[in-house]
Amino acid sequence: MKPYYDILGVAHNASPEEIKQAYRKLAKRYHPDVNAGSRESEEKFKEVQEAYRTLSDVQLRADYDARLSGRKQAQSSGKRQEGTSRSAHQPFPGFDPREFEQRFAHFFGFDPKTGNKTTEKNSGSANNGPINTQDLFDRFFHIRKK
Repeated sequence: MKPYYDILGVAHNASPEEIKQAYRKLAKRYHPDVNAGSRESEEKFKEVQEAYRTLSDVQLRADYDARLSGRKQAQSSGKRQEGTSRSAHQPFPGFDPREFEQRFAHFFGFDPKTGNKTTEKNSGSANNGPINTQDLFDRFFHIRKK
């Protein structure tokens, strides 16, 4: 985990205004237009942007601080921390990809692997079969039945 507070040169309890000022100062110093052709400055500029993006957003900063304090606690207790928790990197909290097929079958009325109809009572269709989208298709393309 990158030390965003150190990258920006601010304290952990820095106000949003202090973070913004530090970012602006460093962004001017390492901006690619000012340091044309310097790969090192470009990398530093990207680091500064990433740090600012995280620390300027209230939720991202809270998540970062929580992970940071979790690592410090694990290090101080002598335990080695194995990466971060799965939920810290889960893009859609509350969504379990292992339940996808079950939810798909429940909504559409058939198993996506086998194509067999489900027998669930609440599958989304009166006959417990796949959803018939022909009517929707016809209306969308203005197809009139004879």
